[in-house]
Amino acid sequence: MGVSVGNTGAGYIEQRNLLSLPFRNVTLGREYDIMGGLNFVQRRLRGNPPATSFLNTIHWNPFRHRFNLLHLVNSISASSTPWISTFSHYLPRWNMVSRFGMSLLAGKACRKLIAISAFAFAYEEALIDRYPMYREAIRQKLVVLHPAQPALIPSFEAKELDKDAVVCTLVGADFFRKGGMEILRATERLALQGYPIRVNIVSSLDAGDYASHAGGEDVRQAERMIARLPGVVRHYRNLPNDAVLTMFKNSHVGLLPTYDDIYGYSVLEAQAAGCPVISTDICALPEINNDDIGWMIRVPKDSFGIAYRKRDAQRKRLSREIEEQLFTHLRSICDNPGIAKDKGRRALARIAAACRPEDRSAALERIYGEAMSAG
Repeated sequence: MGVSVGNTGAGYIEQRNLLSLPFRNVTLGREYDIMGGLNFVQRRLRGNPPATSFLNTIHWNPFRHRFNLLHLVNSISASSTPWISTFSHYLPRWNMVSRFGMSLLAGKACRKLIAISAFAFAYEEALIDRYPMYREAIRQKLVVLHPAQPALIPSFEAKELDKDAVVCTLVGADFFRKGGMEILRATERLALQGYPIRVNIVSSLDAGDYASHAGGEDVRQAERMIARLPGVVRHYRNLPNDAVLTMFKNSHVGLLPTYDDIYGYSVLEAQAAGCPVISTDICALPEINNDDIGWMIRVPKDSFGIAYRKRDAQRKRLSREIEEQLFTHLRSICDNPGIAKDKGRRALARIAAACRPEDRSAALERIYGEAMSAG
């Protein structure tokens, strides 16, 4: 017996964790609600509300629903229809300590809360400890289910790699938050020392992010560095996703030396192309990357794994740690490219074994069944 599941969004995270999965006994459909209508009005009158706004992170439809179950992403529901939510960091997203939000998580209609990482699970556990009256009701609903990722190549030998240079790739709009400036500095040092390195950067070079606090002068500095490294750095402001995946297939190493990333989907995409990744060891990244299948940059961080970056002195130290360790890893790879090949094979094998979309859809179907029987 199949189940009809309503979803409220079609963004990247919804695609990765729900809409692209090969379900066998589930019918997905779009669920519309009053909050979504109010959100539309606000966008027309005042522009897009923040991703963490109340309108973007709560669902409410007082009318009869056409679905057995709702599957929300990074949001929660105030409706009576049974619902579950997949979340990247914490819930309720509009206010992590909202008593009203916690009451909805503890309520009968909420059947499961799916953290996409152990990092998110632990963060939510710490939040609910503030509310003893809701803690046990919420905790028993928490599970971890990482995103799916299909292998992009049948074997490592299918990669088309440059034999004369080590090719590295960074993908991400928030260039400075993702360690883009540190990549440029490390790359320039290596190039000046004659190392055979080439770096692809797919980024709009956006500044003003919450983690690096980069501004306009940082953008101009990055543009100057790119301009003086012709043939070494190739910059693309944006590319279709298919082109990005092809770029990973043709790269030796993926790069995500990030100040802050709640998950790091580009790590999975790179690994699925047989491309081992150099990443920082923050948030959920140690759950999907390690020194056996890639390289970890170890940085100062709190008990949750979030890098210390609130104060200027902390950001400067973080930047130094990232640049120096990145330089060391890249120099080692240039000296012995076989390291990247060995780790690339192991990274691809991990994706093929541990991230199969068929396994994720089967796990969700089990969760849906449990959610429906819990009523």
